[in-house]
Amino acid sequence: MCINEHIVIVGAGPAGCAAAIQCTRLGVPPLVLDRTGQVGGLISNAFLVENYPGLEPMRGTEFADRLTQHFARFGIPITRGVVTALARTSHQLSALSQEGITVCGDFGKIHATSVIVAVGTESVRLDVPGAAELEGNGLFYEVRHFLEFHSRLGQTVVIGGGEAAFDYALSLARADAKVILLVRAPSPRAHGRLVEMVNREPAIKVVLHTRPRAIRANPANCAGFVIETSGPNGSSTLQADGILVAIGRRSTAPSLLPGLEADPRNPIMTRDPGIFVVGDARAGSLGQLAIAVGDGLQAAEAAVRHVRENPAVRR
Repeated sequence: MCINEHIVIVGAGPAGCAAAIQCTRLGVPPLVLDRTGQVGGLISNAFLVENYPGLEPMRGTEFADRLTQHFARFGIPITRGVVTALARTSHQLSALSQEGITVCGDFGKIHATSVIVAVGTESVRLDVPGAAELEGNGLFYEVRHFLEFHSRLGQTVVIGGGEAAFDYALSLARADAKVILLVRAPSPRAHGRLVEMVNREPAIKVVLHTRPRAIRANPANCAGFVIETSGPNGSSTLQADGILVAIGRRSTAPSLLPGLEADPRNPIMTRDPGIFVVGDARAGSLGQLAIAVGDGLQAAEAAVRHVRENPAVRR
């Protein structure tokens, strides 16, 4: 048995939340699916949200709490579900047959007229010996998962040179960790205020032009690790109680529908009528909060218009 919905939103991060609220305001309440069943998405990882117009600086977890409260004011429920695929199909809404999208997942199948894909991104995995075996057991790719696992923080190595790595290092320092920030390039990709904040933080040491070569458990410390590194001065080792990797991210949207392409006239739209990709899923990296929200609002307008222009829905 398939459920019919006018609009399905996949993901409840800032872009998905903005889209859901706007669809509701426009009179077409969506079905919101999220693998966690919670509002917030990756914004919960943010050390500090300080460039969103009109709001005082706040931690990412606090912003996620505010999003949850905003959802509650509009009475928008979130359905916990893992979406595994989208498929272009013909299905029945009302008395007429129409082209649409089938949303497949652990919940079964849902037929929709419009789908807003706000699934965000996934971390690029560290490709060195030992990393895959230690993932989830001391080595993590998101700071919130790292902090949930490590009850006591000692020396932590953060691997990466972009804004996410610098942001994560600040979050760990705030949690009383001693942080070594391992940057493989001679200078970080991050710049500006975030770098200045890291440089002022005494609990963070930035090591440039050094890359990990292998990771193994530390035989002298049952809960620790040894990281073999290489740099301008040759090979060396670092000891760590935990490892956090932030070397890049990529959109998870293409995995849902192979061949999914953006419409060159409008980046949130795709060549598949009724499918819209927003936020980090569109950008393919950790983008800016305000841009994600703008994407969500624009997609909501387009999705509602697509629904109302559909003859089976109008009938």
